[in-house]
Amino acid sequence: MEDSNLLSKYQQAFYRFLKTKELENEEFLIKDICDATGWKESTVETYLSKGYLKDILSKNLSGRLVSHGVLNLNEKEFHKKISQSQTIKGLGYSFLCQSTLNNDILIYLGKQ
Repeated sequence: MEDSNLLSKYQQAFYRFLKTKELENEEFLIKDICDATGWKESTVETYLSKGYLKDILSKNLSGRLVSHGVLNLNEKEFHKKISQSQTIKGLGYSFLCQSTLNNDILIYLGKQ
């Protein structure tokens, strides 16, 4: 996949949104993410609760969200941050399961 097609249109909108918020040092709510991306609130809440966004989002004391570290990421690095990867080893094989914010699940199988 080429870098220009690495992010879905929703992920691109999310990337732009977070960069803008970080640049302006502006707090925001889950609803603001949904308005900017087209995602449902339950989707964003799930990603937050599962820790998928922990490297780029955090809640401040007032419960509002803040973006951090996104300004230093290109699209490829951003994609890695918002993708959940897990490697499972067993029976002489290595399985890499990856779930992205698009709900795509990719499984790679390789001989150890």
